[in-house]
Amino acid sequence: MACSSKSRVERPSTLMPPIKVILPSWVLDVPPDTTQFLYGIGSGVSQKRAKQEALVDLSSKLGVYVKAETEINVRVKNRGYEWIEKQSSRQISTKVLGLTINQYQIEASYHPTPMQFHVLLKTDKHLLLKAYQDELKQAIKQYRVEQSFWRTLGQYERYQKACAEIVVTQKLQRKVAVIKVLNATVDLSKFQQYRQQVQSQYLAAKQQLKFQVSTKNPLSQSFSQPLRGLLAKQGLSASPKKALKIQLSTSVRFSQSYGFYIGRYLIKLDVYQGKKLLGNKQFTVKGVSAQNKADAKQQAIKKFTQLLNANRLQESLGLPLTSCDLGSPYIQ
Repeated sequence: MACSSKSRVERPSTLMPPIKVILPSWVLDVPPDTTQFLYGIGSGVSQKRAKQEALVDLSSKLGVYVKAETEINVRVKNRGYEWIEKQSSRQISTKVLGLTINQYQIEASYHPTPMQFHVLLKTDKHLLLKAYQDELKQAIKQYRVEQSFWRTLGQYERYQKACAEIVVTQKLQRKVAVIKVLNATVDLSKFQQYRQQVQSQYLAAKQQLKFQVSTKNPLSQSFSQPLRGLLAKQGLSASPKKALKIQLSTSVRFSQSYGFYIGRYLIKLDVYQGKKLLGNKQFTVKGVSAQNKADAKQQAIKKFTQLLNANRLQESLGLPLTSCDLGSPYIQ
């Protein structure tokens, strides 16, 4: 009986076979563009991220410099088992950095798992072209209106305004590149004239921006030397009549400890345009020497010089920060 065979009872498997995932065709291949619409696809762990990736895809078709690497993983779960249906990667690299596309709509979306989103966007080329053309016209109109107030501005205010307008033209230049892609026959001569005027105005404002340092005592005179040298190096020093005034004052408290001379210096910088205070800043530096007070002062001056060189001039003077993001020189 021990050797007798016993037929086994086959139990039905509790495991479900893999589910065949039917992906929308646009997830794998972006639809072809038409004379009216451009299409872009994106994938991500949220719908927002998927939209961002789709906008990157759209931007690449408009001559916009974007660099992105996207890995697409479509996963389907069933009763604890997971199969990867699609895995791919793509890299986009084109020509112009930074463009915002507001004229778009979601054509389709696919959401197979809580952490997987796919979005198909499209943008109307005609509406996008009109939006950018209107933006150019509005910027030029606003610039011309503001010119009537230009002469009322002070030196640093002019420099700030010129820098701000330069940044505007840089952003518009990216949209001009898109306009050329969408319609190469559009007349952009007014924008080019406006851009040249903005650049000329910036260069004039930069050339007129000058500073003059004043002090009240020999100690302040010693600490003014690094600042004077920095202004001269950047071409920002001039005679008092044509310059903004930097008033530098210094005070010190001396002590001795274990044979060392310790000087704690408080340096105040106040920037004036006439009687108007434009900015101010305070520095506290310490000079230590085993020799004498004069050597402790020299150590403090070296530290003050290092602080000036470590920051942009606007920061050191407590002025409102302004950056034109240009290759040409500006206040460092």
